[in-house]
Amino acid sequence: MHRGRLADAAPDRRCPYCSQVLPEFRLGVRLTAGKARLYDLIVRAGELGIATADLTEITGLSARCIRSHVWQINDELEGTGYRIRSRQWGYRLVNVGVKPAIASSSRKRKFSSASSLARRASKR
Repeated sequence: MHRGRLADAAPDRRCPYCSQVLPEFRLGVRLTAGKARLYDLIVRAGELGIATADLTEITGLSARCIRSHVWQINDELEGTGYRIRSRQWGYRLVNVGVKPAIASSSRKRKFSSASSLARRASKR
């Protein structure tokens, strides 16, 4: 099974005292080494963005896998005012302004829609 070369480009930064791998932060958000590299590639491409074909060639990952990683990065970037937007052919980082944190996925919601309906009904 081919796993790609996403995290292979740069050596891990390590703590000089305990040799533990140091976390990667982008825009104040903690990312894995692979996701930080993908983020860096997209940001380095500038305003025009980078083609999906170029990302697959550089990282060794499939377009589907890259799309999944970008979705996960966007989940982490929520509330920072930045998003990685997909064009038909690639990705770019855009400033969407700081918006109130709204859960983009059911994993981040504290209550399901059924429980919110139950809470509303109990208030009546």
